[in-house]
Amino acid sequence: MRSISQSLVLSKLGDKRSKLSLLQPLVVERERTIVFVGKKHVAKFVAKELGRGGACRAVEIHGDRSQGQREAALNAF
Repeated sequence: MRSISQSLVLSKLGDKRSKLSLLQPLVVERERTIVFVGKKHVAKFVAKELGRGGACRAVEIHGDRSQGQREAALNAF
């Protein structure tokens, strides 16, 4: 049986790099993780940085992606 855990990380810091540094310890290799952010450009940044160096696979899902791209990302999850 699989268990699901949820973490809420609130940051008063405004820049995306400091927020990313709070997120990185929570992302565990070979585990599935969903990250919610408030803006499309932040989603793109987070996916790019998490995927850097092959540390993990990450894709962003937002309104600028086609429906097919969003469905493919969800199916890969």
